Amino acid sequence: MKRKMMLTVIVMMLCLAPLAWGQSIIIVSGNAGNDQGWKDLLEAQGYSVELIEDKYRDNSITAAEWTALDAADVILVSRSGGSGGAYDNERMNWHAVTTPIISLVARFCANDRWDWLDAHKDMDFTYALGMAVIEPADSIFAGLDLPEDNAINVLSHDELRFLDISDAGNGELLARQSVGNKSVWIVRWAAGVDFYSNSDAPAATRMLLVAGEDGTNGVFNLNIVGQTIFLNAVYEMSGATFNRPPVVDAGRNQVVRLEGADVEVQLDASVADLDTLPENLTYSWSGDGVSFKDGIDDIEDAIAVFTTTGEYELTLEVDDGTTPASDTVMIVVTGAAENIMVAHWELDDGAGLTASDSAFEYDNIGDIITPGDPNWVDGWVGDGSYRFYGDTHIEITTDANSVSGDPNTPNLDNIKYGVTIAAWVRMDLDSFVPGSVDDDMNVLFKNGSWYLRYYDDRMRMRVNAVAAADDTLGGSIDIRDGYWHHVAGVYDGQRMVLYIDGVEDTWQEAAGFVQPNAGFAAIGANWQSDRVWRYWKGNIDDARVYSYGLTADEIEELADDAPRVPMVNAGDDQEYNINPALPLVLAGSVIDGDPVPPTAEWSVAPESPGAAENVEFGDASNPQTTVTFTAGGVFILRLTATDSVAGEEVVIYDDVRITAVAPTCQKVVDDDRLLMSDLNGDCYVGLADLAIIAGEWGICNDPENQAVCDWPF
Repeated sequence: MKRKMMLTVIVMMLCLAPLAWGQSIIIVSGNAGNDQGWKDLLEAQGYSVELIEDKYRDNSITAAEWTALDAADVILVSRSGGSGGAYDNERMNWHAVTTPIISLVARFCANDRWDWLDAHKDMDFTYALGMAVIEPADSIFAGLDLPEDNAINVLSHDELRFLDISDAGNGELLARQSVGNKSVWIVRWAAGVDFYSNSDAPAATRMLLVAGEDGTNGVFNLNIVGQTIFLNAVYEMSGATFNRPPVVDAGRNQVVRLEGADVEVQLDASVADLDTLPENLTYSWSGDGVSFKDGIDDIEDAIAVFTTTGEYELTLEVDDGTTPASDTVMIVVTGAAENIMVAHWELDDGAGLTASDSAFEYDNIGDIITPGDPNWVDGWVGDGSYRFYGDTHIEITTDANSVSGDPNTPNLDNIKYGVTIAAWVRMDLDSFVPGSVDDDMNVLFKNGSWYLRYYDDRMRMRVNAVAAADDTLGGSIDIRDGYWHHVAGVYDGQRMVLYIDGVEDTWQEAAGFVQPNAGFAAIGANWQSDRVWRYWKGNIDDARVYSYGLTADEIEELADDAPRVPMVNAGDDQEYNINPALPLVLAGSVIDGDPVPPTAEWSVAPESPGAAENVEFGDASNPQTTVTFTAGGVFILRLTATDSVAGEEVVIYDDVRITAVAPTCQKVVDDDRLLMSDLNGDCYVGLADLAIIAGEWGICNDPENQAVCDWPF
């Protein structure tokens, strides 16, 4: 989103020079373009920002530049540059800088770089989950409504790179990762104090605040919560005192479908003002071609109403009484013209080296690249399918000339607002080796835009350029069973969703536009100009691509085109403390879209280490039954579904591993569950406990009666 400031003072001067009334900040950058977002945010807050490139390394900074660094109010070290060379004599020069420094880069703080933390630069890893605030009363968290557990999300997208260390040394640990190894996230070091034992001391305050996209690009990736923390840190360390304008995030770009007279869109803006109470802020939404529900356009979460398709830019302006600020959001309203099936390879050709496209608008011809004869075989939908043996793929030649003649009609190269990738697939079992190349196979692939593939025992989809915690979504269901399954990946402008056999497998929130790309497209492999890999092994039938995200009902309709095998899930592996009065409840499920439901049956798997005679199911035909264990051990329980599909008996099963723990008296002791009178801790109250009492009968340790009692301390 584009961020801009609306200043009310001397508007004519805006044409002459940017206004700045705050402290001066120098951004030490590896790439000015990548760091523009950080510069824009700080300038919008009123700071004077200078960005200098490639000034990390040995002898790259001149004497005049060292002087300029000392004269600034804050130095911000960006993630966009590499840390190589930031050591030796340069390290001591940076320690001597009298300006406070905020490093967004964990690696710079390693003991073989600037030596702020006692961890080597190679002890790093990526991480995309939440932050745990350690010092909630600290000023950098001002303006945040922290939850009880102080766990927050500060990222708008992508991952960060951390050092694998949880010890902040002599620094003040302000925040760390909320899970995992809980590495340091935000640390503040005071001037004149060694960073850690036997290290050096900085001449001024230093702070590590990990932020910026992973890799070396460092692009701005903080949400409104992260921005608040970052701006608080800059304000505090720079010594600023001016009134800060609101921080405005107009929300995520959204894509919606117009199916009636109008469509309503819930706007999800966020606003933070660190110097003004919320009740003293005023809001104003505006935009061409849009109205607001009930005429209410002066609240943060207004509802926009659209009556025609198109791209709409909405602006939210927020005024704190001194300095207004604004941000924009793009809402795209699509209709029948934008929502079409751009390609449909039925794969019923039956002969030859061409896979025809039966979609109405285009003719995206598929050229079969195979070392031998083409492998046309019987299909699951229609008359045929194509059989892939791990050395064959279908290269797609994109047709950009629509039947309608409208150059704006979506095609494979310009899908932008959403996408659905779907096909019927059957996977080989005989040549599959987990963890090998056979565990990474493409169904449909568009270089630089999207793919649907099987990876790591499950389906996976990716949509490039979509803002999400991760633009890749992995499923949870393994379809490697030798049967046909309908698979679909959907992005509708709101969510990414994976479907297996017409049923939602997994999903995540997402926003933004698909990255259009005139690159290579393929069925059954990953095809680029210099190589082909990720070959499919098995059959593919009825492959489709849509320029929009199909609904759950529409996906189910596709899956209804052919019989479906049941989906079986035996539940998550778990540990269970045996309790005769409280059997374990199994959380299995059998999902089947056909009219006649399959039969289900629990059993102990043949390979189970635990013996079957020690297991008793409450109702073995109920996927969510109870199970009782008469002895401890590791048990592999199997949920099997038997169904009739296309006149053939189909048997599908899934296993769950249960570790049944038979409690001992020692566990009663360890869990502090002894009876009050069990003085010797043998899980019995008897004469031995009475003997202990008798042995101490009449003894006292009351400190207020020293003449009679033993001193207790």
